Amino acid sequence: MRGPSNQVLSFGARGSLAKLGLTELFFESVEPENADVPLAKMLAKLPEGNYTIAGPTQENGKSTGRTSGIAWLTHDIPAGPKLVSPAEGSTLPVRGVVASWKPVSRTITGEPVTIIAYQLIIERDVEPHRHMIGKLGLSLYLPRTVTSIAVPDGFLQPRTAYKWEVLAIEQSGNQTLSSGSFRTR
Repeated sequence: MRGPSNQVLSFGARGSLAKLGLTELFFESVEPENADVPLAKMLAKLPEGNYTIAGPTQENGKSTGRTSGIAWLTHDIPAGPKLVSPAEGSTLPVRGVVASWKPVSRTITGEPVTIIAYQLIIERDVEPHRHMIGKLGLSLYLPRTVTSIAVPDGFLQPRTAYKWEVLAIEQSGNQTLSSGSFRTR
């Protein structure tokens, strides 16, 4: 990343992750597409276990030493939640909308999985204002027991396209999302 006067930030993957993509500073298997690099091949590059992350720290432009932490990686990838409502491509009123999905209890390979939370995201399906980082929308982290929630009246605007997604988050932090779209009258 470069600023007006010079380089501000630089980072990259090395070793077996050198060709893996980044999205919003997350390493994700969707970059590259699973069709290009099968999931089994990606998981082989990232064996289960604890990963130590370390690097230099700075405060106000001065080195303050090093920091490190441990991240736990498993291959327990939850199946995507089955979205119930709003139905894909539906046209809805701006009030009284409920987002709902089926609970997730299995991984993508059919093994039992422990879901700790869901994240619901609903966003307008338009490019954000050029000075905004994100789109107008809502994002809620919900307990694993919650699989439906009323969209607050006043949030949805008339004659507007929306995208929505639900992420199932399992106990080691792996998450899988399912997405859909709808419009308002």
